[in-house]
Amino acid sequence: MKDETKLFWASADCLRVNAYKKIIEFYGDLDAAKDAILDPKKSVLLLKHDLQQIGIQQKSIEKILEKTKKVDLPQQEENLKKYGAIVLCHDDEEFPHSLKNIDDAPVFLFAKGDFSKLTRKSLAVVGSRTITNEGKWACSHLLPELSQAGFTIVSGMALGIDTLAHKEAIKHGSPTVAFWGTGLDIVYPSVNQKLALEIMQNGVVFSEFPFGTSPTPYNFPRRNRLVSGYSDGVLVVEGKEKSGSLITAQFAMEQGKDVFAVPGPIRSPLSRGPHKLIQEGAKLVQYASDVLEAFGVTQNSLFAQENVHQCLPKNADEKNVYNVLSYSAMHFDEIVRKTTISAPKLSSILMMMSLSGAVEELSSAGWVRR
Repeated sequence: MKDETKLFWASADCLRVNAYKKIIEFYGDLDAAKDAILDPKKSVLLLKHDLQQIGIQQKSIEKILEKTKKVDLPQQEENLKKYGAIVLCHDDEEFPHSLKNIDDAPVFLFAKGDFSKLTRKSLAVVGSRTITNEGKWACSHLLPELSQAGFTIVSGMALGIDTLAHKEAIKHGSPTVAFWGTGLDIVYPSVNQKLALEIMQNGVVFSEFPFGTSPTPYNFPRRNRLVSGYSDGVLVVEGKEKSGSLITAQFAMEQGKDVFAVPGPIRSPLSRGPHKLIQEGAKLVQYASDVLEAFGVTQNSLFAQENVHQCLPKNADEKNVYNVLSYSAMHFDEIVRKTTISAPKLSSILMMMSLSGAVEELSSAGWVRR
């Protein structure tokens, strides 16, 4: 297939895999199909008849004819060159193998990045756009070890958990993949411009949508099936009962992928999504080892088992502080009140316990056990 033909059909964004296969069978290849559709001598009625004859539904025929007529190929070629992207077709060797056999498999993908960085194992990490301290804590404690275990971390580059997942992967030397709900010329959200470049340097950005596609609510559920389909499993960290992360998890279940969920405080609306998934059979995750074991990786959990002795309270004051704290953040003044330790002395104690790994400060929210 010619490169311009591939770009033409990808830019039209009108073919699903079944129609794609039928058109190939009828015309021989997409080059011939493109020539037939753009042939000014061929009537629309004849084109519709041809497509009906090979079993394509009327609604799909209308979509194909409408969208192909709107493609500005010179402009799309300019965009492809400007943004340094490539177009992958379903039958290309470079096309992600994991996406070829999912339901409603994509026919074309726009892509940009470094494919050589990608590893064979991949894990999607998704969750709420409104991230809490518990969500931040979970990502910062699970993802370093998962990254070190050789996973490519996959997400959708949305605000919140998605953004944190990509950043943690890059921070710990893991490749990362982002699936966008826009064209590759539109970074969404716009605050992630820098992150988008970092992902392209440390992995690949994919989009099913042609250049110029703006973010619309319809795009993201469609994008989510690719996040799960590309990955070997999906880890959900926070999410409401009806949310994009739950849609991704549902796609994963339908695709036969492993689904993992991090539990949270029962009063939090953002815990309801993961808790629902756990009730439906998702694996509860407390440590990275809970995920690794599902993939046959037998290394010990860094956070559950390593340096346990070092993290334990060293004296009565540290024990007092440790017993007062929990896994929900507590403000410094509250710790002073509950422990009756003076503020200057408590600052010193918390600093030493933080260095040993027993406690952690969550910015202005307060202190928690690790």
